[in-house]
Amino acid sequence: LRARYGRLSFQFGEIFELDELLAESARLRGDEEPEDLRELRPAERRALINRIAHRVTHEIDRVTTVTPASLVATALMSHRKRGMSKADLVERAAHLLAALSRFGARIARPVIDDESDYRSGQALSAAEARALLRDDAIEETIALFADAKLLTLDKVEGERVLTVPSDRRIALEYHENTLISFFVPSALISAGLLSLSNGEERGPIEDRLRERVANLSRLFKYEFMYRADATFDEIFDDALRGMVEAGEVERDDGVLRPVEGSLVPVYASLLRSYFEAYRLTVRALDALPEGEVKKKDWVKQTLARGRRLFATGEVELEEALSRQKIENALSAFHDLGLVRVSRDSVERGAALADAEIIGTYDRRLASYLR
Repeated sequence: LRARYGRLSFQFGEIFELDELLAESARLRGDEEPEDLRELRPAERRALINRIAHRVTHEIDRVTTVTPASLVATALMSHRKRGMSKADLVERAAHLLAALSRFGARIARPVIDDESDYRSGQALSAAEARALLRDDAIEETIALFADAKLLTLDKVEGERVLTVPSDRRIALEYHENTLISFFVPSALISAGLLSLSNGEERGPIEDRLRERVANLSRLFKYEFMYRADATFDEIFDDALRGMVEAGEVERDDGVLRPVEGSLVPVYASLLRSYFEAYRLTVRALDALPEGEVKKKDWVKQTLARGRRLFATGEVELEEALSRQKIENALSAFHDLGLVRVSRDSVERGAALADAEIIGTYDRRLASYLR
């Protein structure tokens, strides 16, 4: 009890009223008048309950505090190379902190200099974030992660290099996930933008990017909670406008380009484990027999296949080998007609009658992993 375990932060989201929610639902449907609660049919009542759940969950995400642990974990997990120097970690953390400030995230006082007059909601440049970022908070977090064996520390020619062991990435992902909701709109746009830029299509047009991001939003709807008070187009436009204003994306006569040296590839890398997990799942559908099989057994076999692919390097990130991600992927592929999923079983869907469908989805998901 005398030991010190850090700080506990309580945050509160905005209170919303039921009448406000009914009016919001009507606006998003294009209706002039909200429905009368007493006249809702069962399906409409369920839809309203889902909307309340989405609104509450999104509000929890929105007021989540940026802590030193979550910031350092996100910087480490978004780094694609084997090791990361302390200087590179601080630089990445400063850029992420600047982005989080633009997204309106609440930043815990231990992250920034106590003597600064910074207030949550104030947008920072990367240089301002770097000046405010407390080095002792970074050092303390590195020490805590090292003690928990979530990273290793080596000295190479006088410089400390931090490495996350592959078998500890899933544990570190826990800390990263507290912040990922802030990055999801930018990450989806970045993944779509890079897949178009790196493929056969050159100079991606905004409409094609919009369509691609809409498809990704539907694919990952069991992973991420999107804003419940806005349409997809409103969320997309807000996120893209913010990236252009932040100098992360160039817009020139309908052509969009990622700015070299910006956070665009960093944002996209935050989704890489999800793309790998969904690609593993769709590839595993080729071994799905006729008739029902136990979902638990099929997921276990898919994870075993994933471990083999990880050993050969075809799966890069061990956190892709997640039971939850694979089960969420199954739910998404159920919606697409590839499988039929119940609580305990899975079976082939009508869409699998097309012999090319698995290859099509495999190539589509692989395009985001280049």
